[in-house]
Amino acid sequence: MRRFGKRGIRRREMIAMVTTSVFVLGALTVTGLYIKNRNEADNQDGYYIDFDALEAEIDNKMNEDVVNNDLDYTGITEEYDYTGAGAKAVQSGNIEKEKSDADANTEVVANDVAETLPVEETIVEAPEETAPVASSVTTIEPINFSAEESLTWPVVGKILINYSMDKTVYFPTLDQYKYSPAVVVSANVGEHITAATEAVVTRIYETRELGNVVEMDLGDGYTLTYGQVHEIAVSEGQYVTTGQLVGKAGKPTGYYSVEGCNVYMKLTKDGQPVDPMTFLE
Repeated sequence: MRRFGKRGIRRREMIAMVTTSVFVLGALTVTGLYIKNRNEADNQDGYYIDFDALEAEIDNKMNEDVVNNDLDYTGITEEYDYTGAGAKAVQSGNIEKEKSDADANTEVVANDVAETLPVEETIVEAPEETAPVASSVTTIEPINFSAEESLTWPVVGKILINYSMDKTVYFPTLDQYKYSPAVVVSANVGEHITAATEAVVTRIYETRELGNVVEMDLGDGYTLTYGQVHEIAVSEGQYVTTGQLVGKAGKPTGYYSVEGCNVYMKLTKDGQPVDPMTFLE
């Protein structure tokens, strides 16, 4: 009785399994027909998926995994091409790994070949000697000025205020007497003011009393200063020769308004005023 009960249970289990299988197969058949109809409709629009080829390729892959007992799916990314006649599954992870291994092997082989190749010696030839190039820079000889040398007049005119450091002299505009470290020579507006000797321009500046001022180094401690200079034609650091244009005479400052248009000329030796009249021709 007990044995018969067990057989009955097994029979009912078999019937349930058969019924389930029939149901699953029916569902798969309906699904397959539906997908087939969809594929045929998609094929009319230019898109088609070959599920048979896809299923066969997946089965082959599963069989290979079972045989090799290697089910490591890490890094496997399947990409399907839905635009071709048949769908293609591409294992990008494995392809990248194989490509990396191939590149590594290629690099090892290349290094081995490079070590065996002979190294060519590079011979560097000494440059040919060339003749020295002549310098185009004009060398200016050091300027010199002594007590025996002379100066030319910056403008042609009369002395309005003479040099006087031992006694005071009268300044018409200021209406007072005071010492004069320079000579004030009359000039005409626009008249050229020229260099009294060769020199190097050291400073160009402006003051309320003298207007535009040009200082020139004559050498040996001598410095020549021009005041009341308009339209200056030289620049600092420039070498000038005797008679070269320095600027032009113009309207005087308020300190010499009564005297009129003039040129202020001062000569110093080591910073101390010297009478320029003793050097003027």
